Amino acid sequence: MGELLKQIEPSKGGRPAETSAGAHTSFTRTGAAERAGISKHQQVQAVRVANVLAADFERQVESPKPPTVTALAEQGKSAAPRPVVDQPRGSLSELGCRGVTLRREGLRSRPASAAG
Repeated sequence: MGELLKQIEPSKGGRPAETSAGAHTSFTRTGAAERAGISKHQQVQAVRVANVLAADFERQVESPKPPTVTALAEQGKSAAPRPVVDQPRGSLSELGCRGVTLRREGLRSRPASAAG
């Protein structure tokens, strides 16, 4: 089931015209799952299980103590991409941040005259 759903490109959202397969029809993973009588949760789990490498999947399923579907789905989760942020080097004063003090509770500003 998950292998078939993976063959359908995930929806990018937006207007239905961008995902139409023909005149006035829209073909999405969610739509295919709904037509097959599969809940959203089952759809997500099936795709995650299908993300597990075939050799790993077979080895685990054929083992004396096979994992649960939930455990397999956990292995197939893909991490959300994190934005790349350049981390400047040097002290805060070298970077012109003399009026800012970092505290455990968050950022607190000091007047420029008190920054020294």
